Formats: sequence, structure tokens, C-alpha cells
Amino acid sequence: LYNVPMIDSLSSSSAMMGSTILVYGKNFSSTPTSNVIWFGSVRGEVLGGNASMLEVKVPSGATYSSINVTTGTGLKTES
Repeated sequence: LYNVPMIDSLSSSSAMMGSTILVYGKNFSSTPTSNVIWFGSVRGEVLGGNASMLEVKVPSGATYSSINVTTGTGLKTES
């Protein structure tokens, strides 16, 4: 049985494209590259992290929209 990832908060409610933000939560994959993060329909780059925090580069084309994290288990969360 897998736990669904949950986003609790972001280090910033707004950020410039190319900048780095932290995504805090729980049940992320402990292998950073097994987490996929989406800013609306644009995929972000996971730079590092652990099961409760992801360091993410905000992608070009990101808009103010929901943020989704998918783990290696295929489970997804939305903020």
C-alpha cells in the first residue's frame, strides 16, 4: 500500500521563471528524480529533496495554476 503525496506549503507563493522554490509536504519519493512536478501543464525540474521537501526549478512558461506532484508509484497530489 502506498501513501498519496501531499503538498502542505511552498516557500514562496510567487517566483520568477528559472528560480528555485521549496515544496513542503509528505509522502514524496525519497529519490528526488522519482518525483515529477507540474506547474499547470508545464513540467518543472526537481533539483533535490527527500520524502518531505522538494527543491524545484520553476520552468519557463509556468503560469499561476495548480502544482501537481507525481511520485514513482504513480500517485498524484495537487496544491
